[in-house]
Amino acid sequence: FAVDEVIAARDERWLVPAVQAMAAVLVLWFATSVSRRYLMQFVSQHVDGELGADFYDHLLGLPVRFFERRTVGDVVSRFDEAGKLTTFLTSTGAAFLIDMATAALAVALMAYYSAALTLVALGCVAVEMAHLLVITPYLDRGLRRLSQDSRESEGLLIESLAGLKTIKILAIEHYTRWSIENRLVRLINTSLRSLRYNTIATAASHLLSVCSTIA
Repeated sequence: FAVDEVIAARDERWLVPAVQAMAAVLVLWFATSVSRRYLMQFVSQHVDGELGADFYDHLLGLPVRFFERRTVGDVVSRFDEAGKLTTFLTSTGAAFLIDMATAALAVALMAYYSAALTLVALGCVAVEMAHLLVITPYLDRGLRRLSQDSRESEGLLIESLAGLKTIKILAIEHYTRWSIENRLVRLINTSLRSLRYNTIATAASHLLSVCSTIA
């Protein structure tokens, strides 16, 4: 409106109100963006602190045999998982709810204007969901294996650093080094297998997206 009806036509009566309206929208967008980011960071910090404190309290109450059957890296990785949960609750989960509401509104508007176009769009969504159902088990197994190898590698590294004095006294530096390197090689191989599945899934998803756009 401002470009086609005001600037092109040189209508000075609407020029100042149009600029003021654009400035007001920009200020409103900036204030909303800053408020949303601050609120998300505020909630994230509080949730992260509460989860960390509760998890550590729960960890101290566990029996000794729990720690005897697990490495240090396995225990430390649980704190990272608490951070991932916080990220999901404060960022990914909220964005998912907003996207679902937007998608429902888009489907309703599309159905109002064209039922055939709505059926085509829903068919593309069904194909994408079928693709996810097929590829998700492979990705899930790969990520679980990658997480386990990462915990084992991190645990061995932490334990070796904590017992570095003992390693020096016993002169087993080479054995410790080879153990850590073998764990790292296993971790890299697992990561490459997961990357292969992830690459295939991403390429298939892009192909389905292009096909749905053409349709």
